[in-house]
Amino acid sequence: MDKKALISTAGAYVLWGFLPLYWQLLSGYSALFVLANRIIWSAIFTITLLAINKSLPALKATLKNKNMMKFLVPASIFVTINWGIYIYAVSSGMVQDASFGYYINPLFVGAFGILLFKERCTKYDLIAFALALTGVIYLIVQFGRIPYISLALGLSFTLYGACKKTLHMDSTLSVAIETLLFTPIALLFLIFSDVGKNAIGSLQPVHISLLIIGGMLTSIPIMLYTGGVNALPFLTVGFFQYISPTLMLIISFLQGESFQKTRIIGFVFIWIALIVFSVGMVKKYRDQKREDNNISGSPVKNN
Repeated sequence: MDKKALISTAGAYVLWGFLPLYWQLLSGYSALFVLANRIIWSAIFTITLLAINKSLPALKATLKNKNMMKFLVPASIFVTINWGIYIYAVSSGMVQDASFGYYINPLFVGAFGILLFKERCTKYDLIAFALALTGVIYLIVQFGRIPYISLALGLSFTLYGACKKTLHMDSTLSVAIETLLFTPIALLFLIFSDVGKNAIGSLQPVHISLLIIGGMLTSIPIMLYTGGVNALPFLTVGFFQYISPTLMLIISFLQGESFQKTRIIGFVFIWIALIVFSVGMVKKYRDQKREDNNISGSPVKNN
């Protein structure tokens, strides 16, 4: 198992877990206005990185590559939808709905990993998957309604990840193109919509700074995520997802968002699933390391 990819993936989800605190600083603005700025400043940040690394020719070449763009265009659409729903949920005080969406996500990812990418499951994976599914079904019942926001968040991010894994593309280049594709629409929204014009007119220097930094905070975890999804099994990436919603859930508790105690049973199932999956992953890593050592230490036969 690639340690660098594991750290990269974990880092992405930790950052995503704390980001609700940041977006709440901009809760006075509409979700669409924040989303438009998020796209524009993320594009500027990643293109600047490409320029510094003298990789702009690669950007131009990729934009002309039809085989790559057929995955990058839908990836851009899925991640933009995900960002928009996420910002709306957080700014509307529905952090738990957003958190639950990312608890659902690993189930979609697991199904895609097995069915689409033909990944093999260990007994630990299957047990963890069954436990997580039980917990999610229980939580849906406890919600007392179909959690549309949660389902949309989980599915859109899974589809985004599937496109990224299919591409196996440089992380900075990938994020630059994804945001660049929607930058013209974001600019038109800010210039011509009443929401955009009114928000721009009320901006204070501190808010401008928050929006600019927001572009960086948008890009960095996605770049880390891309590095992980390129190197790890999709199923593994999915179970790392539980880091983010757990942090989001803790944040919602600390902020006083109401929580039904009956839901704790569902979360217990999910947390046990994560422990089981982690045990399986450690065992898999040790077995692989032992196998590599046996191969490297085996005597060389003379012909």
